[in-house]
Formats: sequence, structure tokens, C-alpha cells
Amino acid sequence: MRKASGKVRITGQLIDAVTGTHIWADRFERDLTDVFALQDEVTAAVVSAIQPKMLQAEIAMAARRRPENLTANEFYLRAMQQSYLTTHEGVAETLRLAHRALELDPHFGLVAALAGFCHMRNVTLGYADNPQIERNEEIRLLRFAWSVDDGDPDTLVWASAISAWMVGDCESEIEMADRAVALNPNSSLAWGCRGWIYKIAGLPEEAVRSFERGVRMSPVDPLLHRAFVGMGTAFIELRRFTRPS
Repeated sequence: MRKASGKVRITGQLIDAVTGTHIWADRFERDLTDVFALQDEVTAAVVSAIQPKMLQAEIAMAARRRPENLTANEFYLRAMQQSYLTTHEGVAETLRLAHRALELDPHFGLVAALAGFCHMRNVTLGYADNPQIERNEEIRLLRFAWSVDDGDPDTLVWASAISAWMVGDCESEIEMADRAVALNPNSSLAWGCRGWIYKIAGLPEEAVRSFERGVRMSPVDPLLHRAFVGMGTAFIELRRFTRPS
């Protein structure tokens, strides 16, 4: 931290204590009169950098455990790992693991929402043998997840995405996405999902702002391509084809 001429500058680095790997670095500068806003900005940046690394570490630990000893949450973590894939096999394995988690914990709203998202993927990616059955199941899981846990930001993320692609109630979906970022303003996943919700609702300007915020929060996220695709299509809708000078 340095102070000079009425300003304060903070340079932060985040290092993995076990491996010594450099995870994140940034520099922040504000007037001394705005020091609390600076503190909030630094906190948000650090939390946003740590959260994806924690999830990856938890997934790695769950992957090492024997299947017969897995808890519902560990099945969910394995399902999350598979959900990064967009192949037919990856979606099917995500569903299998999610349903195992639900067998162990029938009130696990977050994993129900993830399973519903997979049924949506089967439809949108052309994997479904019977699209109508997939739609019915994703709506059932959406309503179930919403009924058991409507206050979890990640559940709201998956639920709003399912609804946006399959229901089309823009007002409700925007409300869910806004609640998700209000509950966890440091979640790059929530901001990325909010970007898609606003883009689908025909509000590309707000979509771009959400995508950009999500990318700033987690610039090395394994799902970063989703934000770039959404941002690109939003810029096309805005007819912005050149980079600002």
C-alpha cells in the first residue's frame, strides 16, 4: 500500500500457498476520501479470484474419493466437473451424478437445478430422443429447485437459465438473475448468467455490462467462453462491429 498526494494505491497478489502458483494480481487507486469504496473493490476482487479456485480444489478432492463413500455434495461436485463438457456423454454423466446426489439428499435444490439445466442442454444441443419429455423434466426440476431453495444464488442462476431458454417469462427471469447477483455480487457465474438473461430479454446493453463484470471478476474461469459468446452476440445485436478507440 502506498499513499501520495491525497491518493492511496493498493497492489494485491494472490498466491497458492501449497504450490506457489500465481493466481491473481491487480492494482487499485483511489482518493483517500474514497477509501471505503476502495476497500470494497479490493475485497470483491479477492473473493472473486478465490471462489473458482476453491471450487476446482473441492472437485479435485471429490474426484479422488471412492464412489461408495461419496456424499451428496461430493456427487454434486463431480457433476459440476462433468457439466463443463458439452458432449452428449458429458451431459449424460452430469445427469447421472446429479440424480445420485438427489437420491442421497432429496431436498438438494441446487443439484436439482443443475439436473434441469442438463435436460435443457439435451434439447438445445440436439441430444434428446424425445424433446418434449426432456422439457417436461427440466420444468419439473426447475419448480422443485425453486420450491426447496429460492434463496441460494447458484440455484437462482440455474433456474433463471432454464426458464429463459424454455419458458420465456422475461420479467420473472430478470428478477431471478438480479436476486442472484444481489445475494452474491462476487459471483462471476451469477453475472455471466445475468448477461444471458438480459440478452435473451432483448436488453443487450445491460447484458454486455454483466458479461464484462463477470469476466473482470474471474479472468481465467474455465467457463469464460460462455461470457465471450454472449458478449459477442450482444455486440452484434447492438451493431457494434469495431473495437472502441
